[in-house]
Amino acid sequence: MRRSRVFADAEILSAPAQLRWPLHPPPMRFEQLDTYVRRLADAHGARLETFCRYGLGITREEWISFRDDPPPAVLARLSAGTGLSLRHLRNMTPRRSYVRLRIAVRDLVRNHPEQVAELTAWARQQTPV
Repeated sequence: MRRSRVFADAEILSAPAQLRWPLHPPPMRFEQLDTYVRRLADAHGARLETFCRYGLGITREEWISFRDDPPPAVLARLSAGTGLSLRHLRNMTPRRSYVRLRIAVRDLVRNHPEQVAELTAWARQQTPV
């Protein structure tokens, strides 16, 4: 039996890339992932339940339970829809976001102590007696 040359020359193509969502605002500097997903839902004019179901392929309850450690499949869908890297999205979980904030505050205190003094004085003025 003779094999056709058509199949010998065929190239295996990868699956087409998923398109980004129509609206994908960038996250704010220390924004946590759950807040960002809510903003994405709002940007698309959808409720969180609807966005989770159709955008992430999970229920709202699952999203809430994944808050600290979203599964790779959910992060991959977020990454494809927003264009953000998986690393960036993982760093937006509450625990990692808090660590990034602590590092930024530490750096501010070390590198700009005069600004810390100004902020402290301003905060004292704002506190009721």
